[in-house]
Amino acid sequence: MKPWKSISGCAALITLMGSTAALADVTAQEVWADWNSYLTGFGYQISAQQNTSGDTLTVTDFTATTTLPEDGGSVTLTLASLEFTDRGDGTVAVSMAQHNPVIMDITPKDGKPVHMELDYFQTGLSMIVSGTADEMTYASTASEMGIELKDLTVDGTKADAVSALLTGRDFLGNYVSRVGNLRSMESNSSFGSVEYKISVADPEGKGSFDISGMLEDLKTTAAGAFPMAMDFQDLGSALKAGFSANGNVTYGQGSSDFSANDNGKITSGSSSSTGGSLEFALDENHLMYGATNQNAEMTFSSPDIPFPSLTIKMAETVAKLMLPVSKSDTPQDFGFTIKLVDFALPEEVWSIADPTGTLPHDPATVILDLAGKAKLFFDILDPKAQEEMQGQAPGEVDELKLNALEVKVAGADLTGNGAFTLDNNDLETFGGVPKPIGSINLKLVGGNALLDKLVQMGLLPEDQAMGFRMMTGMFAKPGDGDDVLVSTIEFTEDGQVLANGQRLK
Repeated sequence: MKPWKSISGCAALITLMGSTAALADVTAQEVWADWNSYLTGFGYQISAQQNTSGDTLTVTDFTATTTLPEDGGSVTLTLASLEFTDRGDGTVAVSMAQHNPVIMDITPKDGKPVHMELDYFQTGLSMIVSGTADEMTYASTASEMGIELKDLTVDGTKADAVSALLTGRDFLGNYVSRVGNLRSMESNSSFGSVEYKISVADPEGKGSFDISGMLEDLKTTAAGAFPMAMDFQDLGSALKAGFSANGNVTYGQGSSDFSANDNGKITSGSSSSTGGSLEFALDENHLMYGATNQNAEMTFSSPDIPFPSLTIKMAETVAKLMLPVSKSDTPQDFGFTIKLVDFALPEEVWSIADPTGTLPHDPATVILDLAGKAKLFFDILDPKAQEEMQGQAPGEVDELKLNALEVKVAGADLTGNGAFTLDNNDLETFGGVPKPIGSINLKLVGGNALLDKLVQMGLLPEDQAMGFRMMTGMFAKPGDGDDVLVSTIEFTEDGQVLANGQRLK
């Protein structure tokens, strides 16, 4: 979490450069003062010359510098000039040079020093600020915005064979900043398209790596509240002081291509999808990440595989995690979800695994959706608390709910759901594990048919298949339809375990 200081601070000014306005009365001097307050609040030191002529405040020789955690170096953002012009209607126009350098000097304690120069560039940027000194709205448009790597030097040696370029086109944004006890911010923006290209070559000529790609219809929304002076090296204290942030990114069709050369051995591939999303939230109570992707398709070729190329498809992928982050005497919500829907292997792979076509080659699906409540014994984002609690359990789970379970592969389909409470005061009934109280419902369709086919293929000995059938007979009973097994496993308050009403423990 410590690198957030440099990441968020550097993003802070770039956000201002490309943000979006309302009606009210604000002056050029107030906008410039807000920029200063904004960046110094993120721990940046500001240096600049300013001059006012008529209705325009001109800022020259602008630098914003911050140090990285643990003596790791510094990050400097430089602007050749800024102009804040009162437009005569209570709004201010902000203009800047087309190219602006961002300089990073990283000096890790263990490792080689790195000097990096980036160019933040824009074409056709229009930025209008309106509102009041305590609430400003930035309305921005640009035909093009991006960042390009201009120089990379590692341990004094210039890395000429490394290039990186990120370009967004048809930008539209709206950004609102409010100042009170905290600084609160809301923003939304969109790009018609985003393209990227990265190229890395071994200076000795032994290999290279290239990747390029694009996304269409990129949209972002974000909101946050920040203490007026925030130290990202102490995120736990910042959260207690009111820091919070959340955001969402959605995108449409996308694609990428890559190629790697390892001493003449070429591996290449491409990917595409029809869209997806990313989401993030953090406050004093919880941390949440989430990602989705639709209709992904990946093709690659390599001399290490026995086929000219392979193509893998996935109709939907979902990954989401929510965790409590603060110590609490009352249970807090948590959750975990993963979905891999209609994962299709190419027939080239099936031809090796199942050359006779005995198994169904239908796409596979794996779904796991868990939720529950837990108590933390310490603030997990507090560095001091992390050190004090090292080697100890971070907390305990009080409730666990299986919202959904599905494993569908080779013609068999296992589904389930259930819910439990956990008695953390009873660690004896189940040998050191908190005693569960609740039940889980399971259903298996096509299980026996899959066993028969595995035996037929010689992948499973007949005696092991028989043993599995005997075991499922203890836990399951026939359901409605052919080759259907159902089971309800119960954990009672007095420590019994029942399978369909029959006592197992």
